[in-house]
Amino acid sequence: MKLKKKRLIFILLFLFLCCFAVLFLYNDYLTGNIKSHYSSKVVTRKKAVIYDKNKKKIGGVSKGFIFELEDKKKFSKNDEYFKVKDEDYYLYYKDIKKSKNKDNNEINTNYLLLGKTLKTDKKTVFYL
Repeated sequence: MKLKKKRLIFILLFLFLCCFAVLFLYNDYLTGNIKSHYSSKVVTRKKAVIYDKNKKKIGGVSKGFIFELEDKKKFSKNDEYFKVKDEDYYLYYKDIKKSKNKDNNEINTNYLLLGKTLKTDKKTVFYL
């Protein structure tokens, strides 16, 4: 009888340790996956949603849009949203990837610069 109790305790302890190890490894995997999407400059992978600090959808951007993110040193599994630098909105980590663009002076083609003269061959109307 005592041998069966010891065996049962051993099996339960072994199952508990296995579950703990799986949870630990999954947490480490998730944190690494989130960290792999972070860079000081990122580009949207697809049409992405912009969120506010309460994680409510407030807008969207098209694929290929470049953002500069706030500096981040530590990551956890709860850091699924990255804050855009000098703005009050966030991007979901799965919607972005690291940008190869390291030059701050390069202009994204999705922006229309105001205060600049634009020349076109045809008569063109801009809606702002």
